[in-house]
Amino acid sequence: MLKTLSDAWGALTLSSFSLQDVEGFPYSVYEEQLAKYEEAERWFKGLALDDQPGTGEDVDLYPMRINPLKGTVLKHAYILFGETQDDGRPLVIPKLISSKDADKELVEQGEEALNLVWWENNGRSLMMENAIMSQIYGGSVLKASWVPWEDYKYGSWRSIPIRIERVNPKNFIGVPDGSDMYRLAEAWMVKRIYKIEAQKWGYTGDDEIVWRVEHWTQDNYRVLIDGKLAIRRMKGSDPIPLGGVNPFGFVPVVYIPHIRTGEFYGENTFDHLKGLVKELNLRFGDFGDAVNDDAHSYVAYRNVQGTPQIKRIGEGVDAIDLGAATALSGNEPEPDMFEIRKQRASQAMEDLIDAIYKQYRRDAFVPGVAEGEDEGSQRSGLTLAIRFWPLTSHVSQERLFWSDGLDVFQSYLLKMMAKKTIGEITEKHTRLRIKQKWSPLLPRDREVDVQEWVQRAAANLGSIDTLLELTGDIEDIDDEKKKIMEWTKEMLKLEKEFAPQPMMGAGGGPNKPKPGGGKPKPGGGGGSSSQQKPAPKKSTAPAGGSKS
Repeated sequence: MLKTLSDAWGALTLSSFSLQDVEGFPYSVYEEQLAKYEEAERWFKGLALDDQPGTGEDVDLYPMRINPLKGTVLKHAYILFGETQDDGRPLVIPKLISSKDADKELVEQGEEALNLVWWENNGRSLMMENAIMSQIYGGSVLKASWVPWEDYKYGSWRSIPIRIERVNPKNFIGVPDGSDMYRLAEAWMVKRIYKIEAQKWGYTGDDEIVWRVEHWTQDNYRVLIDGKLAIRRMKGSDPIPLGGVNPFGFVPVVYIPHIRTGEFYGENTFDHLKGLVKELNLRFGDFGDAVNDDAHSYVAYRNVQGTPQIKRIGEGVDAIDLGAATALSGNEPEPDMFEIRKQRASQAMEDLIDAIYKQYRRDAFVPGVAEGEDEGSQRSGLTLAIRFWPLTSHVSQERLFWSDGLDVFQSYLLKMMAKKTIGEITEKHTRLRIKQKWSPLLPRDREVDVQEWVQRAAANLGSIDTLLELTGDIEDIDDEKKKIMEWTKEMLKLEKEFAPQPMMGAGGGPNKPKPGGGKPKPGGGGGSSSQQKPAPKKSTAPAGGSKS
C-alpha cells in the first residue's frame, strides 16, 4: 500500500525533464530555499523528533513526541487577523482613501470591486492558509492571474475573471525590483502536476507527472510544461496563447514576509525554538523514566530458610509463604519481606521542565494567558490584555508587513481590472490610496464599546458615519444612516400624533382663562384669592409734591 504522496508519485511515470534545463531559472537558489522549507515542514509536523542520532535501535530519545510548535503556529496565525466579522468580506478589509468629496463614488466602486474579487476567490480561507504558511516557511505568496476562460460568460462562476492564488513558498522564487521588496522584477512559480491538469495547458505527452513552470518579468511572461511553451487555455472555442508581452507592465505576484530582517525571504516562527523543543522532550523523558522506576520497586526478604513460595489460598487470592526462620533457637527475628525503594523523581526535575517550557513561551511570544491560564485569580480585561502583550506586539509587527504587501497587491487587482475594463473600474480608481482595515486583536467588551459610542454621540465627539463604522458590523454606512433618519422621522411623527391634546371649550376651541382671573369677590378684583392685590392707598402728600 502507498503510504505517502512521495510513494504515490514514485509509482507513477515521472518526466525526465529537469528544472536545470529551463533557461534562466535560478536553480541553486531554488534548491537552497527548498531544503530550508522542507526542514521547517518536518519540524511543524513533528517528524524531526523521529530522528535519533547516535542511539541504538532500542533507544528512543523523544518517546513523548511533544510538539508545541504546531500550537504556536496556529495561535500566531489566528490572532494575526483578530476577532473578525463574519460578513463575507476578506479577513483584512481593503479601504480606498481620497480627500476629495468628488471621489466618493470612485471609493465605493473600487472597494466593492475588491471585496467581490476576494469573495469569488474564497478570500477568507485563502488569507488564513497563507498566514499559517507564513509562520512555517517565513513568508507567503499571493498571485493574481487573468483567467478570461473562467468568465461567467463561458459557464464559470466569476463575474470578475481574476483568480487570486496562494502559491506555496516551496514553489516560488522571487527577485525584488531593486530595494523595493514588494514589487518584483521577476517571479518563478514551479510545481509538479498530474497529466490530467497538464492537458488543460496543451500537454500531449504520456508522462503522468510533469513540471509546470510559470515565469513573469515586467516585460513578458511564459508558461512551460516540461520545458515546452504551454499552447493554450480555451476561451470558449478560442485558444489563448500563454506567453508573450506582459499586458500589465508589472509582475502580478507579491511575497509577504512573516518577519523580515534585511533579506528578501522572511524568518519563520520557530527556527530559534528547535533546541528548546528537543530539551523539553529529553527532560520529560527523564522524568517519565524516574516515575516509572519509582512505581516498580524491588521486593526483598530476609530471615528465611529457602525460597518463599506463592500459594493460592482462595479463589483469585494468592499469598507468599516465607517458610520457616533461618534458625530454630527461638531468638532469631521473624521472616520478613519489604520493598527496596530509592526515590528518583524529584521536585527539581519537575521544576526544570516548567522552567524550560516557560522559556519556550517567552521565545515563542505565547504567554500563559493565551493558553487559558489565568493564574487562579480574577483579572480585569485591561490586565489580561497587558498580559497578552508579548503576543500582540509580535503580531502587530506581522501586520505591518502584511499591510504593505496587501496595499501593493490590491493596487495590482485594480490595475488589472482597469486594464481589462472590468465594470466601472478605470484608471482613476488606481490613483486612489489604499489602506487595510484590521479587526481588533483581542475580544472586546461590547457593552463598554456601546457606552463609549453613546457618550461620544451625546457630546458631539463623532459623526454618525464614524460611530456606525466603529461598530464593525455594518457594511453599508450610508444605507444604515438613511434607515436611522427614516426611523427617527417616523418616531417623531408618532410622538406628535399621540401627544396629549388640550381640553376644548364650549365653543369648540381650547379653554382660555377669563380676563380678571375668575368670578369677582366682594371688595376685590376678579381673580382668585391668591391672585388678588390690595387696593392702592390714597396719597396724603400735597398736590404737586413728592412723597417723602
